[in-house]
Amino acid sequence: MKKIYLTLLAAASLLAASCSGFLEEYSQDEIRPKKVSDYSELINGEIYDKQNNVNHAAWLDAMTDDVDDLFSRPSFLGNSDVRAAAFGYYTWQANPEYTYTNTISADGTWAFFYHQILTVNMILDGIDEAEGTEADRQTVIGEALAIRAYAYFMLVNIYGEPYDPATASSAMGVPVNDLVGAENRNFHRASVADIYAIIVDDLKNAITALEAGGNTNKIWRWNAQSAKLLLARTYLFMQDWDNAAKMSTEVIEQTGGALWNLGEVTTSEYFFSRNNPEVLFTYGYGGSMFTSTGANGFFPPSTSLQGIYESGDYRYNRSNGVFIRRTGNFLTGYKFVQHKCYFDNETTGIQGYALRTAEAYLTRAEALSRTSNFLQAVDDLNTLRRSRFSASAYKDLTLTDQQEIIQFVRDERRREFCFEKFRWFDLRRWDRPSITHVYHTDYADQSAVLTFTLEQNDPAYTIPIPMAVVNTDTEIEQYTGRPERPAQETE
Repeated sequence: MKKIYLTLLAAASLLAASCSGFLEEYSQDEIRPKKVSDYSELINGEIYDKQNNVNHAAWLDAMTDDVDDLFSRPSFLGNSDVRAAAFGYYTWQANPEYTYTNTISADGTWAFFYHQILTVNMILDGIDEAEGTEADRQTVIGEALAIRAYAYFMLVNIYGEPYDPATASSAMGVPVNDLVGAENRNFHRASVADIYAIIVDDLKNAITALEAGGNTNKIWRWNAQSAKLLLARTYLFMQDWDNAAKMSTEVIEQTGGALWNLGEVTTSEYFFSRNNPEVLFTYGYGGSMFTSTGANGFFPPSTSLQGIYESGDYRYNRSNGVFIRRTGNFLTGYKFVQHKCYFDNETTGIQGYALRTAEAYLTRAEALSRTSNFLQAVDDLNTLRRSRFSASAYKDLTLTDQQEIIQFVRDERRREFCFEKFRWFDLRRWDRPSITHVYHTDYADQSAVLTFTLEQNDPAYTIPIPMAVVNTDTEIEQYTGRPERPAQETE
Protein backbone atom coordinates (compact mmCIF):
# COMPACT_ATOMS: atom_id res chain seq x y z
CA MET A 1 0.00 0.00 0.00
CA LYS A 2 1.31 3.46 -0.88
CA LYS A 3 1.84 5.43 2.34
CA ILE A 4 0.79 8.86 1.07
CA TYR A 5 0.46 10.17 4.61
CA LEU A 6 4.26 10.35 4.83
CA THR A 7 4.20 12.99 2.10
CA LEU A 8 1.44 14.91 3.79
CA LEU A 9 3.19 14.97 7.14
CA ALA A 10 6.79 15.27 5.94
CA ALA A 11 7.01 18.79 7.36
CA ALA A 12 5.78 17.70 10.76
CA SER A 13 7.96 16.67 13.62
CA LEU A 14 5.65 13.92 14.77
CA LEU A 15 4.52 14.38 18.36
CA ALA A 16 7.21 17.04 18.86
CA ALA A 17 6.65 20.03 21.10
CA SER A 18 5.36 23.15 19.42
CA CYS A 19 4.24 26.43 20.91
CA SER A 20 1.24 24.60 22.30
CA GLY A 21 3.13 21.61 23.62
CA PHE A 22 0.90 19.04 21.98
CA LEU A 23 0.11 20.18 18.44
CA GLU A 24 2.07 19.12 15.37
CA GLU A 25 3.37 21.61 12.89
CA TYR A 26 1.93 21.49 9.39
CA SER A 27 2.76 23.65 6.42
CA GLN A 28 -0.09 24.85 4.24
CA ASP A 29 2.41 24.80 1.37
CA GLU A 30 2.86 21.04 1.56
CA ILE A 31 1.45 18.92 -1.24
CA ARG A 32 -1.96 17.59 -0.26
CA PRO A 33 -3.53 14.33 -1.36
CA LYS A 34 -5.51 14.75 -4.56
CA LYS A 35 -7.91 11.82 -4.31
CA VAL A 36 -10.49 10.79 -1.76
CA SER A 37 -8.84 7.38 -1.72
CA ASP A 38 -5.60 9.07 -0.66
CA TYR A 39 -7.35 10.51 2.38
CA SER A 40 -8.71 7.06 3.16
CA GLU A 41 -5.16 5.71 3.09
CA LEU A 42 -4.10 8.59 5.31
CA ILE A 43 -6.66 7.54 7.90
CA ASN A 44 -5.48 3.96 7.74
CA GLY A 45 -1.81 4.81 8.07
CA GLU A 46 -1.88 7.79 10.40
CA ILE A 47 -4.73 6.62 12.64
CA TYR A 48 -5.44 2.89 12.52
CA ASP A 49 -1.91 1.59 12.00
CA LYS A 50 -0.62 3.71 14.86
CA GLN A 51 -3.55 2.96 17.14
CA ASN A 52 -3.10 -0.75 16.59
CA ASN A 53 0.58 -0.63 17.51
CA VAL A 54 0.62 1.71 20.51
CA ASN A 55 -0.60 0.61 23.94
CA HIS A 56 -2.00 4.04 24.85
CA ALA A 57 -3.38 4.56 28.36
CA ALA A 58 -2.49 0.96 29.18
CA TRP A 59 -2.49 1.94 32.86
CA LEU A 60 -6.23 2.75 32.99
CA ASP A 61 -7.16 -0.63 34.44
CA ALA A 62 -4.20 -0.52 36.86
CA MET A 63 -5.92 2.31 38.75
CA THR A 64 -9.10 0.32 39.40
CA ASP A 65 -10.33 -2.32 41.82
CA ASP A 66 -10.07 -4.88 39.00
CA VAL A 67 -6.37 -5.53 39.65
CA ASP A 68 -4.18 -6.76 42.47
CA ASP A 69 -0.40 -6.76 42.73
CA LEU A 70 1.86 -9.77 42.17
CA PHE A 71 5.63 -9.78 42.67
CA SER A 72 7.03 -13.26 42.24
CA ARG A 73 10.46 -14.84 41.93
CA PRO A 74 12.80 -13.54 39.23
CA SER A 75 12.89 -15.61 36.07
CA PHE A 76 15.94 -16.77 34.20
CA LEU A 77 14.78 -14.54 31.34
CA GLY A 78 15.51 -11.48 33.49
CA ASN A 79 14.08 -9.60 36.43
CA SER A 80 11.43 -7.80 34.41
CA ASP A 81 8.86 -6.06 36.59
CA VAL A 82 6.30 -4.34 34.39
CA ARG A 83 4.60 -2.87 37.44
CA ALA A 84 7.26 -0.17 37.57
CA ALA A 85 5.96 1.81 34.59
CA ALA A 86 2.46 1.92 36.08
CA PHE A 87 3.43 2.42 39.72
CA GLY A 88 2.38 6.08 39.82
CA TYR A 89 -1.03 5.23 38.36
CA TYR A 90 -1.57 2.08 40.42
CA THR A 91 -0.89 4.10 43.58
CA TRP A 92 -2.65 7.31 42.38
CA GLN A 93 0.39 9.56 42.83
CA ALA A 94 0.21 13.34 42.37
CA ASN A 95 2.56 12.91 39.42
CA PRO A 96 1.84 9.42 38.07
CA GLU A 97 4.63 9.54 35.49
CA TYR A 98 7.19 8.81 38.23
CA THR A 99 7.99 5.12 38.73
CA TYR A 100 8.74 3.34 42.00
CA THR A 101 12.47 4.04 41.47
CA ASN A 102 11.78 7.75 40.75
CA THR A 103 12.48 7.51 37.02
CA ILE A 104 10.11 8.87 34.41
CA SER A 105 7.65 6.71 32.49
CA ALA A 106 6.35 9.35 30.08
CA ASP A 107 2.63 9.49 29.40
CA GLY A 108 2.15 9.61 25.63
CA THR A 109 -1.63 9.33 25.67
CA TRP A 110 -2.27 13.07 25.40
CA ALA A 111 -0.03 13.46 22.35
CA PHE A 112 -1.40 10.25 20.83
CA PHE A 113 -4.99 11.50 20.73
CA TYR A 114 -4.21 15.09 19.83
CA HIS A 115 -2.18 13.77 16.92
CA GLN A 116 -5.35 12.03 15.73
CA ILE A 117 -7.40 15.21 16.17
CA LEU A 118 -4.97 17.30 14.17
CA THR A 119 -4.82 14.67 11.43
CA VAL A 120 -8.62 14.66 11.21
CA ASN A 121 -8.70 18.47 11.08
CA MET A 122 -6.32 18.37 8.11
CA ILE A 123 -8.39 15.72 6.36
CA LEU A 124 -11.65 17.63 6.79
CA ASP A 125 -9.95 20.80 5.59
CA GLY A 126 -8.93 19.24 2.29
CA ILE A 127 -11.39 16.47 1.51
CA ASP A 128 -13.95 18.67 -0.28
CA GLU A 129 -11.45 19.43 -3.05
CA ALA A 130 -10.32 15.84 -3.52
CA GLU A 131 -11.23 13.78 -6.58
CA GLY A 132 -13.61 10.89 -6.05
CA THR A 133 -17.22 9.85 -5.74
CA GLU A 134 -19.47 11.65 -3.30
CA ALA A 135 -20.25 8.38 -1.55
CA ASP A 136 -16.56 7.73 -0.89
CA ARG A 137 -16.08 11.33 0.25
CA GLN A 138 -18.91 11.04 2.76
CA THR A 139 -17.48 7.78 4.06
CA VAL A 140 -14.09 9.40 4.72
CA ILE A 141 -15.74 12.43 6.34
CA GLY A 142 -17.85 10.23 8.59
CA GLU A 143 -14.91 8.08 9.54
CA ALA A 144 -12.76 11.11 10.37
CA LEU A 145 -15.46 12.67 12.54
CA ALA A 146 -15.94 9.43 14.49
CA ILE A 147 -12.19 9.22 15.08
CA ARG A 148 -12.08 12.79 16.40
CA ALA A 149 -15.09 12.17 18.65
CA TYR A 150 -13.47 9.08 20.16
CA ALA A 151 -10.21 10.99 20.73
CA TYR A 152 -12.00 13.76 22.62
CA PHE A 153 -14.04 11.18 24.54
CA MET A 154 -10.86 9.49 25.80
CA LEU A 155 -9.07 12.77 26.53
CA VAL A 156 -11.88 14.34 28.55
CA ASN A 157 -12.48 11.15 30.55
CA ILE A 158 -8.81 10.82 31.42
CA TYR A 159 -7.63 14.41 31.86
CA GLY A 160 -10.91 16.23 32.45
CA GLU A 161 -13.05 16.26 35.55
CA PRO A 162 -15.89 13.71 35.77
CA TYR A 163 -19.09 14.71 33.97
CA ASP A 164 -21.82 16.01 36.27
CA PRO A 165 -24.80 17.76 34.64
CA ALA A 166 -24.87 20.28 37.48
CA THR A 167 -21.22 21.35 37.07
CA ALA A 168 -20.24 20.34 33.53
CA SER A 169 -20.39 23.90 32.20
CA SER A 170 -17.69 25.02 34.65
CA ALA A 171 -15.75 21.79 35.22
CA MET A 172 -12.26 21.57 33.75
CA GLY A 173 -12.19 19.66 30.47
CA VAL A 174 -9.41 19.57 27.87
CA PRO A 175 -8.30 22.01 25.14
CA VAL A 176 -10.06 22.15 21.78
CA ASN A 177 -7.67 21.85 18.84
CA ASP A 178 -9.36 23.43 15.84
CA LEU A 179 -6.14 24.08 13.90
CA VAL A 180 -5.18 22.62 10.54
CA GLY A 181 -1.64 24.01 10.52
CA ALA A 182 1.06 25.58 12.62
CA GLU A 183 0.11 28.65 14.61
CA ASN A 184 1.91 30.41 17.44
CA ARG A 185 -0.84 30.01 19.97
CA ASN A 186 -1.16 28.71 23.50
CA PHE A 187 -4.11 26.56 24.43
CA HIS A 188 -6.52 26.59 27.35
CA ARG A 189 -8.95 24.02 28.64
CA ALA A 190 -12.55 24.10 27.53
CA SER A 191 -15.27 23.04 29.94
CA VAL A 192 -16.38 19.44 30.22
CA ALA A 193 -19.76 20.44 28.75
CA ASP A 194 -18.09 22.05 25.73
CA ILE A 195 -16.05 18.93 24.98
CA TYR A 196 -19.09 16.67 25.26
CA ALA A 197 -20.98 18.97 22.91
CA ILE A 198 -18.20 18.54 20.36
CA ILE A 199 -18.32 14.76 20.76
CA VAL A 200 -22.08 14.62 20.28
CA ASP A 201 -21.97 16.95 17.27
CA ASP A 202 -19.12 15.04 15.62
CA LEU A 203 -20.87 11.70 16.11
CA LYS A 204 -24.20 12.93 14.78
CA ASN A 205 -22.47 14.29 11.69
CA ALA A 206 -20.38 11.13 11.39
CA ILE A 207 -23.49 8.95 11.36
CA THR A 208 -25.15 11.14 8.73
CA ALA A 209 -22.06 11.05 6.51
CA LEU A 210 -21.43 7.32 6.90
CA GLU A 211 -25.04 6.52 6.03
CA ALA A 212 -24.88 8.90 3.06
CA GLY A 213 -21.78 7.05 1.91
CA GLY A 214 -23.61 3.75 1.98
CA ASN A 215 -22.16 2.56 5.30
CA THR A 216 -19.79 0.24 3.44
CA ASN A 217 -17.01 0.16 6.04
CA LYS A 218 -16.17 -3.20 7.56
CA ILE A 219 -15.43 -3.80 11.24
CA TRP A 220 -11.80 -2.70 10.81
CA ARG A 221 -12.91 0.91 10.37
CA TRP A 222 -15.55 3.15 11.96
CA ASN A 223 -19.04 2.63 10.55
CA ALA A 224 -22.50 4.01 11.26
CA GLN A 225 -23.41 1.36 13.85
CA SER A 226 -20.20 1.76 15.85
CA ALA A 227 -20.59 5.55 15.77
CA LYS A 228 -24.15 5.18 17.10
CA LEU A 229 -22.88 2.93 19.87
CA LEU A 230 -20.28 5.51 20.90
CA LEU A 231 -22.98 8.18 20.80
CA ALA A 232 -25.14 6.03 23.10
CA ARG A 233 -22.14 5.69 25.46
CA THR A 234 -21.65 9.46 25.39
CA TYR A 235 -25.29 10.12 26.26
CA LEU A 236 -25.00 7.58 29.09
CA PHE A 237 -22.01 9.43 30.53
CA MET A 238 -24.01 12.67 30.25
CA GLN A 239 -26.90 11.05 32.16
CA ASP A 240 -29.15 11.66 29.19
CA TRP A 241 -31.01 8.42 29.80
CA ASP A 242 -33.64 8.78 27.07
CA ASN A 243 -31.16 9.39 24.26
CA ALA A 244 -28.80 6.70 25.56
CA ALA A 245 -31.64 4.16 25.43
CA LYS A 246 -32.83 5.42 22.04
CA MET A 247 -29.41 5.14 20.38
CA SER A 248 -28.79 1.73 21.94
CA THR A 249 -32.09 0.51 20.56
CA GLU A 250 -31.13 1.72 17.08
CA VAL A 251 -27.87 -0.23 17.28
CA ILE A 252 -29.60 -3.40 18.42
CA GLU A 253 -32.34 -3.18 15.80
CA GLN A 254 -30.04 -2.27 12.91
CA THR A 255 -27.42 -4.92 13.69
CA GLY A 256 -29.77 -7.65 14.83
CA GLY A 257 -28.25 -7.45 18.30
CA ALA A 258 -26.25 -10.64 17.86
CA LEU A 259 -24.49 -12.04 20.94
CA TRP A 260 -21.97 -14.85 20.97
CA ASN A 261 -23.02 -17.84 23.06
CA LEU A 262 -19.81 -18.33 25.02
CA GLY A 263 -20.51 -22.03 25.38
CA GLU A 264 -19.54 -22.27 21.71
CA VAL A 265 -16.10 -20.72 22.25
CA THR A 266 -13.36 -23.35 22.27
CA THR A 267 -10.66 -23.35 24.95
CA SER A 268 -8.06 -22.35 22.36
CA GLU A 269 -10.12 -19.53 20.87
CA TYR A 270 -9.99 -15.84 21.76
CA PHE A 271 -13.16 -13.84 22.36
CA PHE A 272 -12.06 -11.13 19.95
CA SER A 273 -11.86 -13.37 16.92
CA ARG A 274 -13.28 -13.51 13.43
CA ASN A 275 -16.10 -15.70 14.72
CA ASN A 276 -17.46 -13.09 17.13
CA PRO A 277 -20.79 -11.77 15.76
CA GLU A 278 -20.94 -9.03 18.43
CA VAL A 279 -18.11 -6.93 17.02
CA LEU A 280 -19.10 -3.71 15.25
CA PHE A 281 -15.65 -2.10 15.16
CA THR A 282 -12.32 -3.52 16.32
CA TYR A 283 -9.27 -1.42 17.10
CA GLY A 284 -6.28 -0.89 19.32
CA TYR A 285 -3.16 -2.59 20.56
CA GLY A 286 -3.63 -6.29 21.24
CA GLY A 287 -1.48 -6.63 24.34
CA SER A 288 -2.33 -6.08 27.98
CA MET A 289 1.14 -5.34 29.28
CA PHE A 290 0.32 -4.76 32.93
CA THR A 291 -2.23 -7.55 33.47
CA SER A 292 -0.96 -10.50 31.47
CA THR A 293 2.74 -11.20 31.23
CA GLY A 294 5.52 -13.70 31.90
CA ALA A 295 7.43 -11.10 33.91
CA ASN A 296 7.98 -11.49 37.62
CA GLY A 297 5.85 -8.47 38.53
CA PHE A 298 2.47 -7.46 37.10
CA PHE A 299 -1.14 -6.64 38.01
CA PRO A 300 -3.39 -9.71 37.70
CA PRO A 301 -7.18 -9.65 37.97
CA SER A 302 -8.16 -8.87 41.56
CA THR A 303 -9.80 -11.25 43.96
CA SER A 304 -12.74 -8.83 44.18
CA LEU A 305 -13.26 -9.00 40.40
CA GLN A 306 -13.01 -12.77 40.39
CA GLY A 307 -15.48 -12.92 43.24
CA ILE A 308 -18.36 -11.23 41.40
CA TYR A 309 -18.63 -13.96 38.74
CA GLU A 310 -21.27 -16.59 39.41
CA SER A 311 -20.98 -20.34 39.04
CA GLY A 312 -21.56 -21.40 35.45
CA ASP A 313 -20.51 -18.04 33.98
CA TYR A 314 -18.37 -18.84 30.93
CA ARG A 315 -16.62 -15.49 31.19
CA TYR A 316 -14.67 -16.62 34.25
CA ASN A 317 -13.31 -20.05 35.08
CA ARG A 318 -10.01 -21.00 36.68
CA SER A 319 -9.16 -23.41 33.87
CA ASN A 320 -11.07 -22.38 30.75
CA GLY A 321 -12.79 -19.02 31.22
CA VAL A 322 -13.37 -17.09 28.01
CA PHE A 323 -12.48 -13.72 29.57
CA ILE A 324 -10.36 -14.70 32.57
CA ARG A 325 -8.70 -18.03 33.21
CA ARG A 326 -5.98 -19.35 35.44
CA THR A 327 -2.98 -20.70 33.59
CA GLY A 328 0.20 -22.39 34.70
CA ASN A 329 3.30 -20.33 33.99
CA PHE A 330 6.75 -21.76 34.46
CA LEU A 331 8.19 -18.34 35.23
CA THR A 332 5.86 -17.04 37.90
CA GLY A 333 3.82 -19.98 39.11
CA TYR A 334 0.08 -19.63 38.59
CA LYS A 335 -1.61 -16.42 37.59
CA PHE A 336 -4.90 -15.18 36.26
CA VAL A 337 -4.82 -13.72 32.79
CA GLN A 338 -7.20 -11.85 30.55
CA HIS A 339 -8.11 -14.03 27.59
CA LYS A 340 -10.10 -11.71 25.33
CA CYS A 341 -7.54 -10.87 22.66
CA TYR A 342 -6.62 -11.18 19.79
CA PHE A 343 -8.60 -10.14 16.75
CA ASP A 344 -6.78 -10.95 13.50
CA ASN A 345 -6.91 -8.41 10.71
CA GLU A 346 -5.54 -9.12 7.29
CA THR A 347 -3.92 -5.69 7.06
CA THR A 348 -3.06 -4.43 10.52
CA GLY A 349 -2.20 -7.45 12.64
CA ILE A 350 -4.11 -7.86 15.90
CA GLN A 351 -6.69 -5.76 17.70
CA GLY A 352 -7.16 -5.63 21.43
CA TYR A 353 -10.50 -3.86 21.77
CA ALA A 354 -13.88 -3.60 20.11
CA LEU A 355 -17.21 -1.80 20.17
CA ARG A 356 -19.76 -4.58 20.32
CA THR A 357 -23.45 -5.22 20.71
CA ALA A 358 -23.11 -6.33 24.34
CA GLU A 359 -22.45 -2.68 25.17
CA ALA A 360 -25.70 -1.65 23.50
CA TYR A 361 -27.67 -3.99 25.78
CA LEU A 362 -25.88 -2.81 28.92
CA THR A 363 -26.08 0.86 27.96
CA ARG A 364 -29.81 0.55 27.41
CA ALA A 365 -30.18 -1.44 30.63
CA GLU A 366 -28.37 1.23 32.65
CA ALA A 367 -30.30 4.04 31.02
CA LEU A 368 -33.63 2.32 31.64
CA SER A 369 -32.68 1.47 35.23
CA ARG A 370 -32.52 5.19 35.96
CA THR A 371 -36.05 5.90 34.63
CA SER A 372 -39.60 4.92 35.49
CA ASN A 373 -39.16 2.02 33.05
CA PHE A 374 -36.50 0.42 35.24
CA LEU A 375 -38.12 -3.04 35.11
CA GLN A 376 -37.39 -3.18 31.36
CA ALA A 377 -33.67 -3.11 32.16
CA VAL A 378 -33.99 -6.67 33.50
CA ASP A 379 -34.97 -7.90 30.02
CA ASP A 380 -31.70 -6.59 28.57
CA LEU A 381 -29.71 -8.12 31.41
CA ASN A 382 -31.35 -11.49 30.82
CA THR A 383 -30.75 -11.29 27.06
CA LEU A 384 -27.03 -10.76 27.61
CA ARG A 385 -26.66 -13.30 30.40
CA ARG A 386 -28.31 -16.11 28.45
CA SER A 387 -25.32 -15.99 26.12
CA ARG A 388 -22.81 -15.99 29.00
CA PHE A 389 -23.91 -18.93 31.14
CA SER A 390 -24.15 -22.64 30.75
CA ALA A 391 -27.72 -23.82 30.20
CA SER A 392 -27.72 -25.73 33.46
CA ALA A 393 -26.57 -22.71 35.50
CA TYR A 394 -28.58 -19.93 33.87
CA LYS A 395 -31.68 -18.51 35.54
CA ASP A 396 -33.65 -15.42 34.53
CA LEU A 397 -33.25 -12.47 36.86
CA THR A 398 -36.46 -11.46 38.64
CA LEU A 399 -35.32 -8.21 40.24
CA THR A 400 -38.03 -5.65 41.01
CA ASP A 401 -36.31 -3.08 43.24
CA GLN A 402 -34.89 -0.14 41.27
CA GLN A 403 -31.75 0.28 43.38
CA GLU A 404 -31.00 -3.42 43.14
CA ILE A 405 -31.37 -3.25 39.37
CA ILE A 406 -29.04 -0.24 39.15
CA GLN A 407 -26.40 -2.05 41.19
CA PHE A 408 -26.78 -5.25 39.19
CA VAL A 409 -26.25 -3.35 35.94
CA ARG A 410 -23.06 -1.87 37.38
CA ASP A 411 -21.79 -5.29 38.41
CA GLU A 412 -22.68 -6.73 35.03
CA ARG A 413 -20.69 -3.98 33.29
CA ARG A 414 -17.73 -4.89 35.46
CA ARG A 415 -18.04 -8.57 34.55
CA GLU A 416 -18.59 -7.95 30.85
CA PHE A 417 -16.04 -5.22 30.16
CA CYS A 418 -13.13 -6.30 32.35
CA PHE A 419 -9.80 -5.04 30.95
CA GLU A 420 -11.41 -3.12 28.10
CA LYS A 421 -10.67 0.29 29.69
CA PHE A 422 -14.24 0.72 30.94
CA ARG A 423 -13.90 0.33 34.70
CA TRP A 424 -12.00 3.53 35.52
CA PHE A 425 -14.45 5.64 33.55
CA ASP A 426 -17.41 3.90 35.19
CA LEU A 427 -16.01 4.45 38.67
CA ARG A 428 -15.48 8.13 37.85
CA ARG A 429 -19.04 8.71 36.71
CA TRP A 430 -20.71 6.69 39.46
CA ASP A 431 -19.75 7.16 43.10
CA ARG A 432 -15.91 7.39 42.89
CA PRO A 433 -15.38 4.87 45.70
CA SER A 434 -12.39 4.43 47.94
CA ILE A 435 -9.91 1.79 46.70
CA THR A 436 -6.88 0.31 48.46
CA HIS A 437 -3.88 -1.12 46.61
CA VAL A 438 -0.84 -2.85 48.03
CA TYR A 439 2.54 -2.85 46.30
CA HIS A 440 4.98 -5.69 47.05
CA THR A 441 8.59 -4.57 47.32
CA ASP A 442 10.38 -7.89 47.89
CA TYR A 443 9.50 -11.07 46.02
CA ALA A 444 11.26 -13.13 48.70
CA ASP A 445 9.21 -11.56 51.49
CA GLN A 446 5.55 -11.34 50.54
CA SER A 447 4.82 -9.44 53.76
CA ALA A 448 6.94 -6.50 52.54
CA VAL A 449 4.26 -4.26 51.08
CA LEU A 450 3.39 -0.61 50.74
CA THR A 451 -0.30 0.28 51.10
CA PHE A 452 -1.98 3.14 49.24
CA THR A 453 -5.57 4.37 49.43
CA LEU A 454 -7.67 6.31 46.94
CA GLU A 455 -10.27 8.11 49.02
CA GLN A 456 -13.96 8.50 48.24
CA ASN A 457 -14.39 11.32 45.67
CA ASP A 458 -10.62 11.66 45.57
CA PRO A 459 -9.23 14.37 43.24
CA ALA A 460 -6.94 11.65 41.88
CA TYR A 461 -9.86 10.41 39.80
CA THR A 462 -8.60 13.02 37.32
CA ILE A 463 -5.17 12.48 35.70
CA PRO A 464 -2.82 15.48 35.38
CA ILE A 465 -1.66 16.66 31.95
CA PRO A 466 1.71 15.05 31.08
CA MET A 467 4.81 16.93 32.17
CA ALA A 468 6.10 17.23 28.59
CA VAL A 469 3.01 19.29 27.75
CA VAL A 470 2.95 21.68 30.69
CA ASN A 471 6.71 22.24 30.38
CA THR A 472 6.28 23.61 26.86
CA ASP A 473 2.86 25.24 27.17
CA THR A 474 3.11 27.28 30.33
CA GLU A 475 -0.37 28.77 29.99
CA ILE A 476 -2.29 25.51 29.91
CA GLU A 477 -4.19 24.91 33.16
CA GLN A 478 -2.81 21.97 35.11
CA TYR A 479 -5.11 20.01 37.39
CA THR A 480 -3.66 20.62 40.85
CA GLY A 481 -6.15 18.86 43.09
CA ARG A 482 -4.25 15.57 43.33
CA PRO A 483 -2.57 15.21 46.75
CA GLU A 484 0.82 13.74 47.50
CA ARG A 485 0.14 10.16 48.44
CA PRO A 486 2.75 8.52 50.69
CA ALA A 487 2.48 4.84 51.43
CA GLN A 488 0.70 3.89 54.62
CA GLU A 489 2.62 1.92 57.17
CA THR A 490 1.86 -1.78 57.07
CA GLU A 491 0.92 -3.27 60.40
